[in-house]
Amino acid sequence: MVKLIFNRRKFLFLGSAFSAGMFSPIPFKLLRSPTINKSTAAVVPQLLTNPVSVGFWQASSQLPSLQSLAWQPTQHQLSPTTNLVAAETLAQSDRAFLSEGARVQIQGLQLADNVQSLEVYAHYPAGVGYEAQKVCVWRFKATPISTASAPISFVVPVSQADGLKFSLVWQYRHADGSLSGEPEEAIAHFSLQSVANAPKLQRGVYLFAGRDAQTRQQPEWQGYQLQVIKSERADQRHQVVQVERSSTATFPYLLVALDYPSPRLGTSV
Repeated sequence: MVKLIFNRRKFLFLGSAFSAGMFSPIPFKLLRSPTINKSTAAVVPQLLTNPVSVGFWQASSQLPSLQSLAWQPTQHQLSPTTNLVAAETLAQSDRAFLSEGARVQIQGLQLADNVQSLEVYAHYPAGVGYEAQKVCVWRFKATPISTASAPISFVVPVSQADGLKFSLVWQYRHADGSLSGEPEEAIAHFSLQSVANAPKLQRGVYLFAGRDAQTRQQPEWQGYQLQVIKSERADQRHQVVQVERSSTATFPYLLVALDYPSPRLGTSV
């Protein structure tokens, strides 16, 4: 049995993540219980980890609000076609996130035809009196019935040492529905330090990419654009296009907005 002790600051940070009651029952039970039985805690496969290919929608930093779960780029009078860049090529991380943490808003998974399942974990850093936690915050499963968590919004602490970190456990499948290899765990680690090839943490919209259905590779983002489409369905409001080939991307991606927990000058809730 592993005993957990949470101080008030940790409780408030974790509590904000569950305020909407959107998380799966396993991590919720874990957080409200004073002890954890290792046999019943959420288990993440011990896999060889790889970095996630993370794209950044440059124009999204200009949006007056990212916090509404009904967020739609078309409502903010931005160009319907915008440039994407690799998040690791951004100049630097925004250190303002250190004071309050980051509000994470997961919109959902796009182009999931070659995905059997996806589990997204947020890493809560360790501190005085409590251990580091890895909490499942969003899930998708294709079969036997296609199910996905609803869009969610929660706050995660950001530290100088650990930055902001997510794990994505992908299980891919072939066109005939059979599984394609073993589950793969990919890490998106936003560092506040000068780390080469690490995505930078800024206010805006990110795309966490999986493997391309055809090439099994992850995108490098150069030459890709995010196009906004008018649709009643949230999972059909965006498409990523390879400009030179004028072709729609065939890799799955998770849309994630990162924002300040409270409004700043030039932004609104």
